[in-house]
Amino acid sequence: MKTKILLLITALMLSVSSADAQSLLKKIGKGVEAVAKEATKAAKSATKEGKQSSKSTSSSKTSSQKQSSKKKAKRVYIANENTCRDPKFIDQTGQIVQLDIDGMLYRLNLKDGYAWVDCTMEYKRGNLRGEAKIWATILYEGNVYPVTRVKNGAYSAEGITSLKLSYDMEEIEAGAFKETRLREVYIPSSVKKVGPASFCEIKTLKTAFLEEGVEDLGGTVFAGCTALEEVRLPSTIKKMDIYVFDGCTSLKNVTFLCKVKKIPNFTFRGAKAMTQIQLPETIEEIGNSAFEDTGLKSFTFHPNIKKIGDSAFAATALTEVTIPSTIEEIGTYAFVDCKNLKKINISKKWKDITLIVEIFGNDPHIITSHNLDECKIFNWID
Repeated sequence: MKTKILLLITALMLSVSSADAQSLLKKIGKGVEAVAKEATKAAKSATKEGKQSSKSTSSSKTSSQKQSSKKKAKRVYIANENTCRDPKFIDQTGQIVQLDIDGMLYRLNLKDGYAWVDCTMEYKRGNLRGEAKIWATILYEGNVYPVTRVKNGAYSAEGITSLKLSYDMEEIEAGAFKETRLREVYIPSSVKKVGPASFCEIKTLKTAFLEEGVEDLGGTVFAGCTALEEVRLPSTIKKMDIYVFDGCTSLKNVTFLCKVKKIPNFTFRGAKAMTQIQLPETIEEIGNSAFEDTGLKSFTFHPNIKKIGDSAFAATALTEVTIPSTIEEIGTYAFVDCKNLKKINISKKWKDITLIVEIFGNDPHIITSHNLDECKIFNWID
C-alpha cells in the first residue's frame, strides 16, 4: 500500500510545476493522515467490540451456569439448602465412602457417582423427630453426588412426622419408613420403585399422593395404615404386588388411574370405609380377597373383567350385584357372607345349584330352595 502511494506521488510530481507540486504534497499529506486516523479509529472500535463480545459471552456463560446451578439445586427441604457441603467423614472402603449427616448414615459410590441413605446412626436411633431431612445432593471433595435411594429400613420405627423427597430420588427400598409417624406421603415422579412395606403400619398416615412417573409398588406398601383416608394411584404404575392397602380400615377415596390388568390379591382387604370404587377398563382380573371385608355397597363389572378370584367380594356391604355373561371365571366363595345382598343379577350360565353354593356359600337368606327358580333373590340374565 505504501509503495503504491509513493509511486503515485512521484508521477504527479513529474507532471506539475514546483509550486503546484508543493501544494499537492500538502493535500496528499493531509489525506494520508486522515486515512491513518480513520484506520486507527476503526482498529480501536474493533478491539472494544471484541472485548464487549468477550465480556458478553463470559456473562452469558456465567448466567447459564447460574441457571444450571439453580435448576439442579431443587429446594425441597426445610434445611437452608438441599446440598450438604460439610459431611462428617467416617471411613472409606474401596469406592464406598461413609458419612454421618444429621445423624443418618449416608454412603457415596465414588465410581458411579451417586449416594444413598443407609440407616440411622446408633447414637440417634429412636430419637429422630419432626421432618426427615434427606439431602438431595452431597458435595464431597469437589464432586456432587445425588441421593437416589433410601435403603431398607433406614427410618423404620423413628418418630419422623413429615417427609419431602427430591426429584433426584429414584427408589425407596423395603421398610424404609415402616412404623414411623408420618402424616402424609408425597412421592415425586422421579421415584420409579416403592419397595415392599416401605410405609406400612404407620398409624398416623392420612394421605398418600404418588406423582405420575411411579411405576412399581411392592407388597404391603401401605398395609396396616389404619388412618389412611385418601390415595392417588397414577396412570404410570405398571406393577402392583399383593396386600398393598390391606388393613387400611379408614381408606375411602381411591383415585385409581393405573393401567394394570389385575387387582392383586388382598389389595383392599379390610377397607371398611370404602363404599365405592371406579376401576379403569384395563382391568381383566380381580384377585383373591381383593375387596374382602370392605364397605363396598355397589360395584360395576365392565366388559373387560373376565375373572373374579376366591373371596374377592366376601363379607362386603353389597346390596345388589350384577354378574354379566362376560365373566368367564368366578372363584370359590367370591361373594360369601354378603349379608346385605337383596338382589343378584347373574348370567344364566351359572344357573346350577352346585356353582351357586360355591360362589355365594350355603347362605339361607340367598339359597332359600334347591330349586333356583324359587330363590327370589336371583334375576337370571342372558
